[in-house]
Amino acid sequence: MSRSIPTDAVTISFLDVGQGAATVIVDHATGKALLIDCPAGREDAVEAALDRHGADLDIAMITHFDDDHSAGVITLIETRPCRQLVTRVNVGYRTPTDISQHRRILAKVNRRAFGFNQHRRNDIGFLGHSSGRVTWQVLAPDAITELEAYSAGSRNRASLVLRLQVRSSSVGGATRHFIFAGDADAPVWRRLMQYGDDLSCDALLWPHHGGNLGSAQSPLRQRLLAACKPGVVVVSAGSRNGHGHPAQPTLDAVRDSGARLMCTEVTTRCHSLAGTGGALPCTGDIEMRIDATGEIDVSPSAGRHLRVISRWDQPQCIGT
Repeated sequence: MSRSIPTDAVTISFLDVGQGAATVIVDHATGKALLIDCPAGREDAVEAALDRHGADLDIAMITHFDDDHSAGVITLIETRPCRQLVTRVNVGYRTPTDISQHRRILAKVNRRAFGFNQHRRNDIGFLGHSSGRVTWQVLAPDAITELEAYSAGSRNRASLVLRLQVRSSSVGGATRHFIFAGDADAPVWRRLMQYGDDLSCDALLWPHHGGNLGSAQSPLRQRLLAACKPGVVVVSAGSRNGHGHPAQPTLDAVRDSGARLMCTEVTTRCHSLAGTGGALPCTGDIEMRIDATGEIDVSPSAGRHLRVISRWDQPQCIGT
């Protein structure tokens, strides 16, 4: 995915990291990058994205402490300079692995290797500096959600949810929004809709790798899509995942909404041979480039994506 990128652009790269999630956001005017999540063993994908864009890691963010979101970030901040780590201390069930991750973070913080910030609902963050183009608002968790997460021993319930904003750098240009959902589960989304939050976005990284929100009969998926009105829904899931991701009701809801569905890898939902060998990319890495006027260029293009999915037995995104 080598394209000449103007210095006034912002790129959002949803990386193909198998069963996990990793997103790199670069403001090319400043050369600063925000990393949201990375699974163990896929640090190379993040390194490649940073190097490709000639970007410095400004902020690393962990939405929650499942290894497919947190472990690679911990390794990266031990090997690359980083101004700040943003996360929430785990309030779900604890394992020796995530206890070790917290200790590694604490050791770096004590050495003042980077700043440490625990985001909570309505906090505002920015990439590079506050006058830059890229800012975000934390939608979840709030105090009640964290109490529920602790009571239920649920890491997903306490996942960070962000609404990222990319402002235009030209007069009269469009402001764009993107939602990064972590693994936030159904009660989180019900509460956000009760609050009446503005969830509208140009692209939505679907929560929990395309997993179900509530029961198969729940209307919550349709309600979320109606609230977000995304032009693109991204599902970051691995060909060989054993969780049934993405769930069929999720695929049906996204397709029926008219949003463009883009999955990083193909699964048996779409192709019978998926998972019988190694990873089988569908879109692979997804890159969204936002120019100075706010126009969004998505790669792979719809035509290129269609040529790929024409090879699958029963592609779920046909018609989107």
